[in-house]
Amino acid sequence: MSRLFTAVWPPCPAVAELHGALVADDGWPPEGWRSIPLQRWHLTLCFHGEDDPGILARRLETEAGGAEAPWLRLAGSVSFAHVIAAEVHAEPGTGLAALVGAAG
Repeated sequence: MSRLFTAVWPPCPAVAELHGALVADDGWPPEGWRSIPLQRWHLTLCFHGEDDPGILARRLETEAGGAEAPWLRLAGSVSFAHVIAAEVHAEPGTGLAALVGAAG
């Protein structure tokens, strides 16, 4: 069993823009911050906890396979306890709610 989560990865330009806004802040990085590569920055849809990766992957394929990628806009951010949180706005009708529902 593994600790699993479902996520989407924003396009590199969106992550770069968010990173640029954060480093422009005088308080960046927060004390105790452990940096990770930008290509690992993601938007968590659901934390599943301990689960079987194969079973979860098959369920997600059934629930969300073929879903279109939603159009998202990042609007502001905050960092706390080793986490960056960004406000996310989805274009109406783009399926973000369906993806979150399918993720669990």
